[in-house]
Amino acid sequence: MDKKELIINNRREYAENPIKSRGKICIMDVKIKQAIDQIIGSIPSQCYFDAHFVIKQLYEEYSALYEANRLSYASVEKFHSEVSLYIKSLKMVEDSGHDSFSYNIHNRPSSNKCWFRI
Repeated sequence: MDKKELIINNRREYAENPIKSRGKICIMDVKIKQAIDQIIGSIPSQCYFDAHFVIKQLYEEYSALYEANRLSYASVEKFHSEVSLYIKSLKMVEDSGHDSFSYNIHNRPSSNKCWFRI
């Protein structure tokens, strides 16, 4: 895979698949990926969870990191979608084949992807 060099907020970043958002390129920070890894790693094996859980944990336990990354996207929804795509890429997670219905970060019930922790 070809890595592309990006300069975001005066930082040099590398991304395999940069995402364009309103004309600017956005990528998730390595630190937020590590935070997501830690959150999912703390979920016991053989348990189901959804993206709302991971996003809520990010917001509560890593709020400064969450805000810094969220602001680089055109919308909260685009950022949350990117979090879900990252979850999907992890080897410790399988797609359950189902959606869940739970409270999102705005405390409103909605459907979202349900995952299985291997």
